[in-house]
Amino acid sequence: MRVAVIGAGAVGGALALLLDRAGHEVVLASRSSAEPARGGRRTLNLTGAFGEHRAAFAQASRLTGAFDLALIAVKAQDTQRAVAPHLAMLAATPTIVVQNGLEGAATVELLLAGLADANARGFVAGGLATFAVNRPAPDEVRATAKGSLTLGAASTAHLSRLEELAAALSPALECVVTDDLTSALWSKLLINQVNALPAVTGLSVQEIGLDADLLGVLASSIGELLAVAAASGAWLVELGPLDRALVDLANATPLDTVEDLARNRRLARELSAAFGPTPNYASTQQSITRGEATEIDALNGAVVSRGLMRGLAAPVNELLTSLVHNREGGSRQLTPADVRAAVITATVNSWFTREHRQLAWRLPTTTAWGVLVSETMLQQTQAARVEPKWLDFMERWPTPAAMAEATEAEVLRFWDRLGYPRRALWLLACARAIAEEHDGRVPETREALLALPGVGPYTASAVMSFAHGVPEPVVDTNVRRVLSRAFLGEETPWGPSAVRDAAEMRAVAPADPTAANLWNAASMELGAVICTAKRPNCNDCPIVGLCAWVSAGRPASTTIKKPQAKFAGSDREMRGMVLRELRAIPGGVEIEFLRRHLDPDGADSLRFDRALTSLKVDGLIFERNQAEIALTGD
Repeated sequence: MRVAVIGAGAVGGALALLLDRAGHEVVLASRSSAEPARGGRRTLNLTGAFGEHRAAFAQASRLTGAFDLALIAVKAQDTQRAVAPHLAMLAATPTIVVQNGLEGAATVELLLAGLADANARGFVAGGLATFAVNRPAPDEVRATAKGSLTLGAASTAHLSRLEELAAALSPALECVVTDDLTSALWSKLLINQVNALPAVTGLSVQEIGLDADLLGVLASSIGELLAVAAASGAWLVELGPLDRALVDLANATPLDTVEDLARNRRLARELSAAFGPTPNYASTQQSITRGEATEIDALNGAVVSRGLMRGLAAPVNELLTSLVHNREGGSRQLTPADVRAAVITATVNSWFTREHRQLAWRLPTTTAWGVLVSETMLQQTQAARVEPKWLDFMERWPTPAAMAEATEAEVLRFWDRLGYPRRALWLLACARAIAEEHDGRVPETREALLALPGVGPYTASAVMSFAHGVPEPVVDTNVRRVLSRAFLGEETPWGPSAVRDAAEMRAVAPADPTAANLWNAASMELGAVICTAKRPNCNDCPIVGLCAWVSAGRPASTTIKKPQAKFAGSDREMRGMVLRELRAIPGGVEIEFLRRHLDPDGADSLRFDRALTSLKVDGLIFERNQAEIALTGD
């Protein structure tokens, strides 16, 4: 056969050399105007798994004349530029697009559709190469693992022609025909899931499968692909390293989360190992090494775009696509731990964007004052209890200046049973300080926030992040639990510590400020609604496949916890009862009258006295004439 090859890189060069060795006449398309014009020659050299072969090929800037077959082996993004000079020839020639991604054959068909005089002899099919090749130098091709070429067309009308072509090509390399090109393309896309991580880390495909952190990342990206493929109606088929056992595994519907994770991890291990004993760095890393653009948008990017069409998120594939583009732009290689942290944060951020609770203070119209109020109310109080109170509060005191005019008694009565009423007085003191010292505007620096009454490191960080867009680490109990489980594989081994919490959060937070602020909110949400303390819902967790705690078998905490004191009969209960009565009695009440009302049989006299003492110390009540007590401000 006389064969035209457009794109004599690693795959195209290997095909050209194998076909030449089998006796076919091969003509190459010139890669650029800098190469010899029509009639020039180019010498390629093959080594490795297919043996050795060296050949000089004719090449032309515009392929003309009659060809029995055309092979297009360029990256997806280069297709239009590469084939444009040769469209007339391609229209008259059976054309196989040997390209990664899902759109290769369709793109060429679209380019040919505009030719009015297309010869009926030509048609376009897809080609899927499953051999592994590197291009260590511009004209050198090294095969690291043998494989086959699978041919398929969108129309079954071309199956007989493809069978003839496969028979003609088979002396050069194993060549088979599929009647389901779509499923074959998805199968190749699954194999190509190994491409991104070598580019990001500098490790070989084989090393990816041996690293625990990266294996989890690869398994998660594979899980996303399988979900999108299933939603797209694709049924994975045997192809290259995808033997019958792996295909059955990939097409299986897992019964539960554990089975799903095991399936994805096994596929990740098997595909990584399938590249043979010689280290293979995959085409994406090779492109970066050569200073060329990669085809990552047609690989992991295709999972993202097809997922969007089906309403499915693919955050791991989206991040890997972004990380490869960063490497194209000159960014450093990442360690496995860096990659895992980036994938976890990006996945949780994506989940939060889709699934977060529509809490009132999360609206973009919320002011910095509204954020300060919400963070104060949320301390040790559930969001469901806080939200209606916050809405009433913001309607009554929409600005610090408005609240500054209130009395302590008004604020305490408003606070009612929200709990921990000292917070109400802290807010009032904050409002007055903001009104008097900051012209009614919530400070925009951490130092100024910390100088406000009642504002500690956590609240200052939360206001900086959620109100002012400065990504200070924000760590509450929920975030601490997520950090410990996901990254350390333990139940929370430490209590609150502003310094340690900030260090732990900074170590994993995204570098991008917007993403880091989102991670603050997203990790908090994950701990509040999924990664809960007593009954974590791992089945619905977006990072279950990456969680070190789940991988370790969800070990129980080794920390001995103090038993929580009962509320009934406690001093806290008595404090609440005293405040409840004083809120209902403007101006105060005689101490002994209140004592008899709350403790008619005298059994709780000491508890009553302790409650009064602690309430006075906290500034919530004051005593008149040593006989009466009232809410502060009455």
